[in-house]
Amino acid sequence: VTIVLNFASQVYWPASDSTIASLTARARVAEAMSVLRVANAVGIGVGGMLGGAIVAGGGLHEYRILFVVSALMIASAAVLIWRTVPAIRLHATDGAGAHGTWADVLPDRTFIFALVILFILVFGFTQITMSVPAYLREAAGIGEGTIGALFLLNTIIVVSTQIPVAAWINRGQIGRPLVTASVLWAIAFMFILATPHVGIAAAVAAFVIYTAGEILFMPVTAVVPVRLAPLHLRGRYFSATSIVWGGSFALATFTAGIALDLPNPGVIWPMMTILMLIGGALSIRFARSPRVAPDA
Repeated sequence: VTIVLNFASQVYWPASDSTIASLTARARVAEAMSVLRVANAVGIGVGGMLGGAIVAGGGLHEYRILFVVSALMIASAAVLIWRTVPAIRLHATDGAGAHGTWADVLPDRTFIFALVILFILVFGFTQITMSVPAYLREAAGIGEGTIGALFLLNTIIVVSTQIPVAAWINRGQIGRPLVTASVLWAIAFMFILATPHVGIAAAVAAFVIYTAGEILFMPVTAVVPVRLAPLHLRGRYFSATSIVWGGSFALATFTAGIALDLPNPGVIWPMMTILMLIGGALSIRFARSPRVAPDA
């Protein structure tokens, strides 16, 4: 099941990103991608709320209902896409008629450097769902209801601010928001470390600061392939970005499991802080590239 889900995820993300990018004028891609991210945030938030309500009994029957409902929702989405989303034939050749290959992507040092930064930052980004809930519950004694409210706060902030922030980022240099997001996440992780001593106030501060970094980070991940990719290689650039997301997510999940089993699981947060600062330092160099300017 895990293999199938991961395979579907690796197909879904580049396909959805490429479709949105192809349906949208280049100057408005960030806003369009942000609408997609907001829809994802709403889906995750509402899905988590409904899923929690369905499995409230905790029995096998309730979980079977959850899986059936989830399968029906996905099937409905597939039908909706089939009936309403136009078929997009992506440009597969350059001006000379040559087909693009992965050999055309790998020499793009600016893009590869961006993928390295993305891998590092996604590693930290995913900890909010991988490690934070368990740590808050076990180390800080914060209940599931309060943790759920913190994620609801995250969703509300993302839904209400992501689109205008994305429009602002799309008009400027995308390297600087990466630097800022890295620093914000480093600060947020130190607040998470403080929750066993400070309590819920530190957790609220961590989630607010983390979300501020998130709304800066997500539009950049959408804009980078669009600004750097030749039109006929756009699908491959989005695919490479998706592979990096998947690889970083998998490694982050594995690392979180190991860290939470340590006698002192809080050691993960200074490590994440250092990692985010490394990502920020690399982002400073990335920000100097003229190719990431809005008119590049």
